[in-house]
Amino acid sequence: EITYGDWSSDVCSSDLANQLSQHPFPVDSGEHRQALLALVRLCVRHHQTALLVAPILGDDDGPEGDPFDSLFFGVLDEEGQDFHDLAHLVPHNAPVNLSDGLIWTAPWEPERYRRALLRSGPSWYERAWAQQDDQDGTVYLPWGLYCVGNGNHSAASGILRGDGQLTPEETFDLRPVLERVDLNEHGLIRVDTGALVATSTDWPVLALVGLGKRLLDVTP
Repeated sequence: EITYGDWSSDVCSSDLANQLSQHPFPVDSGEHRQALLALVRLCVRHHQTALLVAPILGDDDGPEGDPFDSLFFGVLDEEGQDFHDLAHLVPHNAPVNLSDGLIWTAPWEPERYRRALLRSGPSWYERAWAQQDDQDGTVYLPWGLYCVGNGNHSAASGILRGDGQLTPEETFDLRPVLERVDLNEHGLIRVDTGALVATSTDWPVLALVGLGKRLLDVTP
């Protein structure tokens, strides 16, 4: 069973997102979209902090940097399509600024973490942050969230020191996935059958799905 704190539960059930759309002083779709993206940043930063402090606290079972690849189990529609069938590959991969905060990276080894923060040691060639050939990751739309694959310690350094850019190896639009799932108190369910297809103990992951569905309604 998944449990959440009081405020976290409100976000996961998308209550605050619902209240935005029901606000008595209506705004245009652009303002509504920016408000939803502000909540996205809040969720990302909350989860990002947990990722960045895990190795400092000696937490070997901290949250994953890329939860989406293994979040869903089973098929998501009557045609038998699963997450990997439905995630739509986008051909253009725009760089993401590490200072923007829309990045999840999971550093795991304290000594590598120290070297990355100091910009000194094996594999470091200069003090200025620069993406290396072996550093990659995936961007997920509609959030614009970059999940680091290789180069977790270096990316953590860029986030905490506020410099550099990362160009993703792949960008996936998850609209087809989001259109087939919904959020309830147990996790994510199929829209057509109500069958449970995803759970997570990290509430920002589920909250992003709920916010993503609302972003689809205000995306041009």
